[in-house]
Amino acid sequence: MAMCSAAKLTNIVLLSLLAVPALAGSTCADETGEIVIERVEWGFDGKAVEQTFVPLSVLMRNNSPSPVEGTLRLTKSVQLTQQVGAAYEQTFYLSGESSRWVQLTPYVIDDFENWSLRWGEGRDETMSIPTPRMGKPATVLVVDPNIVSGRGGAIRRFDPMRFPVSVTGTDALGGVVFDRPPGWQGAREAAFLEWLMRGGRLTLLLDENGVYPTFAGDLAPLNRQRERFFVGAGVVQRIPLTAPEIDAETMMTQILKEETEDGGPPQTALTSISLYGGAMSWDRDRDLFDNLRQAVSFHRRWWLIYAGVLLYLLAHYPGCYVLGRKAAQWRNFYAGFLGVSVAFSLLFAEIGRVGGGEANRIRTAAIARQLEEGLYDTTGWSCLAAVTGDDYEVAHEGSGSLYSTCQQMERVNGTIRLDAGVFQVEMPPASTRTLLHRGRVKGPPLGLAIQEFQRDEAGLSRLSITVGDDFPRTAASAYAWHGPRIYELAVAGDELVLSNRGEDGLSFLTTPDYSGRWSLRRIGLWGTPLAVQEEQRDEEELFQELERVLIGNSFGTSGRIDQRQASLADHLVRMFVYAPLPEAFHARGPDFTDEYGYVLYVVDLPAPDAIE
Repeated sequence: MAMCSAAKLTNIVLLSLLAVPALAGSTCADETGEIVIERVEWGFDGKAVEQTFVPLSVLMRNNSPSPVEGTLRLTKSVQLTQQVGAAYEQTFYLSGESSRWVQLTPYVIDDFENWSLRWGEGRDETMSIPTPRMGKPATVLVVDPNIVSGRGGAIRRFDPMRFPVSVTGTDALGGVVFDRPPGWQGAREAAFLEWLMRGGRLTLLLDENGVYPTFAGDLAPLNRQRERFFVGAGVVQRIPLTAPEIDAETMMTQILKEETEDGGPPQTALTSISLYGGAMSWDRDRDLFDNLRQAVSFHRRWWLIYAGVLLYLLAHYPGCYVLGRKAAQWRNFYAGFLGVSVAFSLLFAEIGRVGGGEANRIRTAAIARQLEEGLYDTTGWSCLAAVTGDDYEVAHEGSGSLYSTCQQMERVNGTIRLDAGVFQVEMPPASTRTLLHRGRVKGPPLGLAIQEFQRDEAGLSRLSITVGDDFPRTAASAYAWHGPRIYELAVAGDELVLSNRGEDGLSFLTTPDYSGRWSLRRIGLWGTPLAVQEEQRDEEELFQELERVLIGNSFGTSGRIDQRQASLADHLVRMFVYAPLPEAFHARGPDFTDEYGYVLYVVDLPAPDAIE
């Protein structure tokens, strides 16, 4: 007994010792092992952003002289043991006696999550990952870690080799600082430019020789000799300081553009307008998934089932009871009892079948942010429904595909293969499964162009947008965002034209809609307790309720809305077009043949000079 206790104590001590280097981000495995995890880094600055796909960079070393290939498996758990959601897998290859970064991109919901990493089947080929601290999107100085002289200042350093190879992995990045070219080529360079054009902030500093960096190739547009200029929706600024000269105050006021507490802009707290009578605050995923579950759920004829149950009970009593009252009629009793059981079994098998055509199906609400004509950075919320229990696979066209089941407590018997961009899951009969997807996908070119543009002191007075041949003629609605206002547009032939003088952006996000729900004007912030929903609602009505949920999500809003988020720079007009989901954004594979949904197209157009 004493030996067992001693052994348990020894194991606890060993586990504690192993946990110390893990928290420090250094080697977490036996140095003599074949594969060693040298370092683990969350995000871009060691932190994560809530409800965001966050890069997890793992520095691996191969101690053997032979090449090694395998699979990293990342799992999330609660209470240290219970797995939550699906596992993430990423293949790796290491040449002999070498080190390299391997990156996974899980979806981080909050800081209550525990993460563990496995790279083999051995007992020593696993480790606990430090729980990420939550923060704002990071601003980092991209610099080769081998360059150490003269570096410093208040900016967090970031290894350029850890930059994601797709724009879909940059949601946790707020700003980038260069004092020399990053040396990127190919996918990383393209991902950076798409991140910048999507609305990133880039700051250029002087190097140790007092010279701004000079860029070549696709980064050449950054060489403009102006103190401040725009690249798409992104902004580039030059600050005549070196990195060591950037102190905390300069970082806050000139790079982050954040005011002091006394001079900061007012914020509207969405948490004060809460769900379910104040039980919980707004969640950017929950309301979308709630509506999609209703749209995808299989419906049964419950009124007929209830009637059948009542008849079944009456057939047994008093029906069979009457047959069996006399001993001479015992054969009639058994015949009646078995006949009733068989007949009602067949009846329940028929009337209990799921509806919806009994076909596997998917319902999706998505945001498609145009990167260039016909190419989109997409985020899709889907709900899958399976008639029969089986193993299913879901994938999408395009590159940079990321997936999450967005589970906080439930285990999912599934795997997200990050290298292949595939979600594999086991689903029980007549069950549903939520799925969040990020991807870089080719879609229909909308051909939007500003034909007429006029503004005055009150905002836009005239706006005409021409559309291309592939513009969805069945679009449910269209809006234009310019300055601090959002304008509703109407279809007039092959054009979109103003139908009103606009609505203040902040009011657009926080005012109640016609149904009495508070929302990012459809974000589902109920001021009263959740009512029991009808089992079956009109599908189109459900998707219309998601229109402004998606618009709110496209703003990047969370529990609070900074007023600066509700205003767009004057050089752009941002278009929102809400339309049925095209096949280009559908899931691939033969398992789900019935897919339907809506997509919010987000397109930035350069605003011409106002016409007098």
